[in-house]
Amino acid sequence: MNAIESGNVDVASTMFTISLRSNTPLVPASATLTRHEKDTEEDVPLAGKISVASDEANPTEQYITVIDLLPGRRYTFRVTNTDDLIQVRNQQVTLSVPVVMTCSGDKSDDLTGRPRNFKVLQQDGYVMFEFEDNSLCEEAFSFSRSNEVDEFLTDFSKGAESFTSDFFYSSSKPFGMPVKPERESSDDLRISQLEVGRKYAYCVRAVRADHYMDSPFEAVDERRILTSSSSACAAHKIEWEASIDGLVTTEPNAVRKMSPY
Repeated sequence: MNAIESGNVDVASTMFTISLRSNTPLVPASATLTRHEKDTEEDVPLAGKISVASDEANPTEQYITVIDLLPGRRYTFRVTNTDDLIQVRNQQVTLSVPVVMTCSGDKSDDLTGRPRNFKVLQQDGYVMFEFEDNSLCEEAFSFSRSNEVDEFLTDFSKGAESFTSDFFYSSSKPFGMPVKPERESSDDLRISQLEVGRKYAYCVRAVRADHYMDSPFEAVDERRILTSSSSACAAHKIEWEASIDGLVTTEPNAVRKMSPY
């Protein structure tokens, strides 16, 4: 039996906990942490970030927690311990665990920080949007529109087209704030010329141009970098609207005298 047997890894946006079995108490000083950026790797000092606890009923069940990490980044955690049961060769055993931090501000199944409570409304010739920021990784939000609406799908973004500029957003809170771009990022129907009475699908994603997050769905040797969260989508039927452009004046009508020349 090895000194260290990996168990579950509980991952959040800025911390993770590894549960494992070990014959001897783990020493935090033997652990190392590497952060994988887009093109580089950086060693992360663990002083003040790591703690080890054990189960009182079963001391071999131990829990390593590492805090204060960057959302959306991939890390490799390594810890070395001594296995007294090994009689031949090296008694040092190393456990290596890859971990991808989430971008999501809540505890939902979505790990990418997809916007929540997405709503579409139409007013004065514009289709506008409201939603709740749920990402710890974004610098902006991107919108798209699709002509195909399937009531059984929640993500219509495949094959969708962009129709407005990204909405750059900063908040006093890391997530959970309402976002209302209004006309700054909207669908101007005078330009889009959409069909009245037809349903269109609108989607919004949290985005970052260079490195939004590492994909949490691939193995270590299949690393893939994402530039956005998953999409939040909603269908909207284009409504008929009418308006009159004119000039309002309070001056009385003037009589123009005609000249013979």
